[in-house]
Amino acid sequence: MSSSTVDGPKKLLSPPNQARDIVAIIKALGFEKASIFANSLGGIFGFQLAVDHPEMINHLICHENPTVMLIPDASERFERILLLQHAYRESGLLGASQLYSPKFPGYDDPGLEKPGSPPHRKLGEFL
Repeated sequence: MSSSTVDGPKKLLSPPNQARDIVAIIKALGFEKASIFANSLGGIFGFQLAVDHPEMINHLICHENPTVMLIPDASERFERILLLQHAYRESGLLGASQLYSPKFPGYDDPGLEKPGSPPHRKLGEFL
């Protein structure tokens, strides 16, 4: 999930680094090309692989990938993702949700029933 422990402590790797690693895996398996199914964040890595190393791909299917990197304010959105990830690592699910939840407009509109929350003991089931 975009992290590596190969060179010591866990560190985040950029999509170009991930694409490079995918190429290394394809070659290590003895293939010249691969058909890739990429899901979620893997879709971003799949797109990066197609841009950087198109010669390595027979087919690329990207399923439910976050396309935040393609929108005009991508840098701002990506920084928010990194902030949420940091909050989760430092404060857990509750700390991250305090930053995440306010970005859903409409939940506090007058006249609407408040959505229920899972019991705190079951929050782990919602990760």
